[in-house]
Amino acid sequence: MGDSRTGMVATTRRGVTIDDVSTRDIDDAIWVEKEADGWTVLVSIADVAGVVLSGSEEDLRAHAMVTTKYFARGNSPMLPPHLSEDRLSLWPHEHRQALTVEIHVPLDLGEPTFSLSITDFVSHAKLSYGMVPESLSSSFKPADARTERLASMVRVAADLAIRLLERRRQSGAMALYDLNNGWVTTEEGWLRQLDDHRDAMGYILVQEMMILANSCVAKWAIERDLPVPFRNHTARPSAPVRAELMRQLDEAMQTPIVDLDVLRERVHMLLNKADYGAVVHGHYGLNLPAYLHFTSPIRRYADLIAHRQIRAKLRGEPIPYTHEDVERLCLHINETLRAEDAELKQRAKDKAASRARRMTDARQLAGLYAKEFERVCKTWARATETTPDALAEAFEMRIVDGTVPLVCMAVAFAEAPLGSLAWDRIRRTLLDHFGAKSHDAISVVTMAAQTGHWSLPTTSVESCGPEHALQFRATASWLQVDGTTLEVVHQASSKKRAEQEAAALLLAKRFGMDPPRFAGEPAAPVRSTSAPRKAFVFDPSKDPISLLMEYCQAHRLDPAAFAFEQQGPSHIPSITCTARLLDKQSNARASTKQEAKRAAAVALLAQIRGGVTAPHDTESRKAGTDGA
Repeated sequence: MGDSRTGMVATTRRGVTIDDVSTRDIDDAIWVEKEADGWTVLVSIADVAGVVLSGSEEDLRAHAMVTTKYFARGNSPMLPPHLSEDRLSLWPHEHRQALTVEIHVPLDLGEPTFSLSITDFVSHAKLSYGMVPESLSSSFKPADARTERLASMVRVAADLAIRLLERRRQSGAMALYDLNNGWVTTEEGWLRQLDDHRDAMGYILVQEMMILANSCVAKWAIERDLPVPFRNHTARPSAPVRAELMRQLDEAMQTPIVDLDVLRERVHMLLNKADYGAVVHGHYGLNLPAYLHFTSPIRRYADLIAHRQIRAKLRGEPIPYTHEDVERLCLHINETLRAEDAELKQRAKDKAASRARRMTDARQLAGLYAKEFERVCKTWARATETTPDALAEAFEMRIVDGTVPLVCMAVAFAEAPLGSLAWDRIRRTLLDHFGAKSHDAISVVTMAAQTGHWSLPTTSVESCGPEHALQFRATASWLQVDGTTLEVVHQASSKKRAEQEAAALLLAKRFGMDPPRFAGEPAAPVRSTSAPRKAFVFDPSKDPISLLMEYCQAHRLDPAAFAFEQQGPSHIPSITCTARLLDKQSNARASTKQEAKRAAAVALLAQIRGGVTAPHDTESRKAGTDGA
């Protein structure tokens, strides 16, 4: 029987905690049982509000810090260690007071029923995320009956967690996971890769139980008109409809995992950061009408406020905070978190900028991961000093290899300075690239609009021509900052292609550059090598790759194609570059891609000039050039 005055129940609740191995501030525990009509889920949270009183020294510290701060080594706890890691922490076999949500989930995963009470609690075990897949393994052999009971509970909980996650995805939540690679999604739909992929199942298990508990408690508070800090999350106006965004997430799961970096960046652009408020605005990432944070009062001040309100309601006592109080506290929490986030981002930018300059100076750009290359591009786009040619060379190589992140393309157009020789060279290369892949052009324009650098062009498409040879004419217009409007009209064989190619033409027009030649477009006479569009000078002082690119642009040719083949051991590789332009081809060998590419460009330029020795031939011979 329960005590209606105190909200206490006589039965001691049980559960297990699942955290990182090193975690000492343990504030949440779960227990899941399978029944004939569904599942019973117990989520027990340390009763921090019963110990940390409003206005106390510990409360003032928590109010100032807002959250526990985590660093690469150690942390700075919101509550002092004698509370967060000892008296309040849910250590195994220690009696603690807790707020427990008892939830019945029906077999069809429909609307759950639940109750909330203050309980006596004892943890049966402290498990780690990495122990979860061990319990799920068919080869797992428990040491004793107790271990088997715990493993059985974990298997039931993991099964329910996956069902709940899939149900949330089907309902439109921004939920994505990849157990093999450790990719998971936060509450806000932001992709995160865990340090150890083996932790993924444990992370998902705990996250699903906490989301379930938090959503139930939010409903409980609303039904009782209880002022609490709700967790609100919204999308930006430029975000596509939810169904389209979910389609993109689903497609991402079918692509190489490296592409998720691009998707993660895009999701960050589309969604606002969640914040706290006394009024419910819903949670976009979870696709829930109401949500709050209740499950981590040791680490988050918003949860502690919610606990104080709920605890008072359960005990039949006056609630400590009015609606206005909660609103004021939410404002303080949001401002504190935003200031800390801005400071962290600035420190990260400064560190990345310093590293970017070092790597550029050392010409180490070829082997960078996509995220590292993005940081380098952003650093030089925002720098006051002249951008080095090494960045343009690396950009060109990545375009050939197909490894330029879309965000870097957007940076080149939307953020990089005008009049910079290196960035102009990059933009010319990208426009040529858009001739073959015009869908990248529309992605670049959309990305730049989402980050606030540009407005989004408006495009209308109409069909034209006879039924047997139907064409589509796109009219794209772009309002500029100075009030003028750019407009292009373009015709193509499909609606999508007309829109995409019109975006590429808008970019060319905006930057005063020659328009790209699109794939499948019939060659115009001016593209012939025998009838050059304009006089071209083979300037020996220029980089051969840049010179070759300028030659193609001057004669309105598709850019030269470069292919690479590596032989020999990794510590002393031999890289062969094959360069092709129209009916001409050259091969070159060197110890690095860039040297081989430069040498192949030298040989190709020599052929273009009719076999006359090029100014760079001495260098090409040193690199091992072998003209075809």
